[in-house]
Amino acid sequence: MAYKIPKNLTKYSELFLWGLSFKQFGYLTATALAMLFVFMKLNVALWVKIMLAVPIFMIGLLFVYGKVDEKWASDHNLKKSLRNTGYYDPKIDSFIAIKEINDNTVFLKTGKMLAILKAQPINFSILSREQQDYVLNTYRNWLRSLDYEVQVTCRSVDLDMDGWLDSLSKREQIKKDKERFTAFRQWITTFIEEKKVRNRVFYITVPLVAVIKKEKSFWNSLKSILLGSDTSSIDRNHPSYKKALRELDDRVKNCIEALAPASVKVERLENNELLGLYSSYFTNMPGGGKSYLTPVMWPSKGQEAKLN
Repeated sequence: MAYKIPKNLTKYSELFLWGLSFKQFGYLTATALAMLFVFMKLNVALWVKIMLAVPIFMIGLLFVYGKVDEKWASDHNLKKSLRNTGYYDPKIDSFIAIKEINDNTVFLKTGKMLAILKAQPINFSILSREQQDYVLNTYRNWLRSLDYEVQVTCRSVDLDMDGWLDSLSKREQIKKDKERFTAFRQWITTFIEEKKVRNRVFYITVPLVAVIKKEKSFWNSLKSILLGSDTSSIDRNHPSYKKALRELDDRVKNCIEALAPASVKVERLENNELLGLYSSYFTNMPGGGKSYLTPVMWPSKGQEAKLN
């Protein structure tokens, strides 16, 4: 027996009285009291009372059955949301937890440092049973050896074959038959677009908690509390700054060395790659360097000197 699923499951509410929810009954009660006040307390002509009661009655109906309050709340939340926020909108600062990116490291506003590793996936299905067991045991031993938290993230992105096709076009055999290669390139590009082929990218986030911020003044501290934004900057002259970077580097090396026996190629993302990665969540493109950023997002020469 087929059962039709109701469409308003997300808007379900308990009925309170007369088929009305508690909120609707409250609006109805407020409307009735307002009309009673007009007819019982106001010492004016009857036609004036009717003129005042009719708008109150209509507004009450809109709140009870028209759900005007929900529509107002929805419009207000839409205006306050960050769905149309751009790179340079000040509101985006409250959404992004990143303070800055330097020394191939992501510095969060909370004081935590992050190293992002990109792992190249392997075709697990074509391996023999012994090889699969070896890969699983290597991965299990890596997890057991960790004395700190890590985050493994799988991301599905659009498949980009331009780099591979460009390198393929430079081969001598391909240069002799450019017409056939052009047809092949057009075919594979059309196939990816029509079939919507996606690629999986794996990232390993390695964190480290360190206090390396400059001391803030009283007014900056108060501003951070009121506005919810951290105005402090990273103190690179802090004694623990280089020590924290070395400790984070050691964690990265341990992860890379532990996964190497499983033939998993892991590399740490550099500054420009980190910028491309995080900006790709706004542009819906796979991150991977300056080529994925629009020219207006490129660092200036002074910033590049700091990044490098």
